[in-house]
Amino acid sequence: MADSENSRTLSTNSPGNLLSSVTIFLGTLPEKIAVDVPAEAARCIGEDTVIHAWGRWYAAHTRQNELSRRQQRLERKLLRKVGGFPLVELTVPDRSTPISARTADEIDRLLPGLEMEEARTVAKAELASVRNAWNKADSELGYSAAYAAENQAADRTMDLAHALLRAQALSIIGVIAKLHCLIEMEEPSVSIGETPGRNCARFCSIFCC
Repeated sequence: MADSENSRTLSTNSPGNLLSSVTIFLGTLPEKIAVDVPAEAARCIGEDTVIHAWGRWYAAHTRQNELSRRQQRLERKLLRKVGGFPLVELTVPDRSTPISARTADEIDRLLPGLEMEEARTVAKAELASVRNAWNKADSELGYSAAYAAENQAADRTMDLAHALLRAQALSIIGVIAKLHCLIEMEEPSVSIGETPGRNCARFCSIFCC
């Protein structure tokens, strides 16, 4: 039999494609309910607070991703501009390789004693110079503001995700919404090393309707 007769088309349902499909489905759910869903099912879905919570979480999640990309882009630009992070490399006695220091306190700790006083002075002057260059470039690019905005958005996204996962789903659509959130957020508290019983109990607490 010819090879072409045995060939099969490979599925394009990669995890990324599936998540995109779920996002599109949930995002267009109000229109689908209005047109395609029987009245009783539509009422149940409409009363499912999980679906509304998903909308709030996904909007925050999308915004956080946008801010994260901006922060990373500015960080790369800042590093190119100043040549690296604001730190100094110290030659420490009894150490075969240099050690990085980011603060004056670290310099004092790594270079203690009267015999290292000159080395400390030189290192602190170098650190002040690179820190000033970093702060100047940071001010021009707005990196610190972008970093703070991304952290604030991440906190809000996490709060909304926790609220969503704690809510009780009243429909299969609500369960899908919770699963989508869990996968997108890559829930760190669900560890591969946990026992099956503990994982089962946790997932049941999240998804049981």
